[in-house]
This record gives sequence, C-alpha cells and structure tokens, in this order.
Amino acid sequence: MLSVVSGLLVAYTAWHLLDPSVVHRATDSGVGVFTAAVLVGGLVVAANWPTRRGTDVDAGWVFCRWFLGGMVVIGASGVVTIGVETARGLAVVEPLFTGALWMMGGGVVGLLVGYLDVRRLAARNRAEDAREDAKRLAERLSVLNRVLRHDVRTDLNVVLGYADELDG
Repeated sequence: MLSVVSGLLVAYTAWHLLDPSVVHRATDSGVGVFTAAVLVGGLVVAANWPTRRGTDVDAGWVFCRWFLGGMVVIGASGVVTIGVETARGLAVVEPLFTGALWMMGGGVVGLLVGYLDVRRLAARNRAEDAREDAKRLAERLSVLNRVLRHDVRTDLNVVLGYADELDG
C-alpha cells in the first residue's frame, strides 16, 4: 500500500513536471523534484532498514500507518490552506499539484516518525527479551545456590560428626 500511494504521488508529480502545457515556475519544479526524490529515497530506506537491522517489529505496517497518517494530516492542512487562500480571493496556481506536494511532504514526515517508532518498538522488544533472560538466569542461579548450600551443609555435618567422635 505504501508503494502504491507513493508511486501514484511520484507519478503525478513527474507527469505534472513533464507536461508541456503547464508553465512552471522554477521553484515549483525544484520543490516537486526534491520532494519526489526524498519520498522515493525514504521509501527505499524504510523498506530495507528493518530487515538489515534484524528487528522483529512488523515494520512494514508501522511505516505504512505513519506514512498514510502524515499524508492525511499534512495533506488536509494543505487543502485547508488552499481553501483559505481561495476564500481570501488569492489566486492559487495549480491547487491539485500544490495539494500533492503537501501530501508528499506529509508522507516524508510520516516516514521519519515511522522510523523513530520502529526504533522505539525494537528497543522495547530488546528490553523485554533482556528482562526475560535475566529472569531465567536468576532462576538458574537460585537452583545452583540451593544445591551448593545443601552440599556445603552436608560436608559440614560430616566434619562436625568426626569432631564429636574425636572429642568424645
């Protein structure tokens, strides 16, 4: 799902930038290309990072949730901004393209938050594993302690028995 949504946004941006019927300002083209490049780079990192790190977190769904959440929240704020600008009587050049840029920016922010969330979840899982390992080690040491105490007391009773015989 992450790939489909981001692919559609990148394809729309590329189509928009290559459309000869649209006159672009230099900043529109630069922002569009930069945002699309960051989005694609983020997707590549997001898809490969958890597997390289060996995390046991279901990172794909975490990234997808944050990516789509970022797109919705920041994309909605972009739509509201466009609506406010239009209501104020200002001409919004290419509102669909502007909205797509807001959504892509939200997707990038969502990927960054998703990356941090995956790291947090992986750290929590490692801490839980370490706690379980420590609990198992404590149980083993408790058994060893009981066995050693029993053996020492038995040997000490034998020595005390011999001492009583020698004394008596």
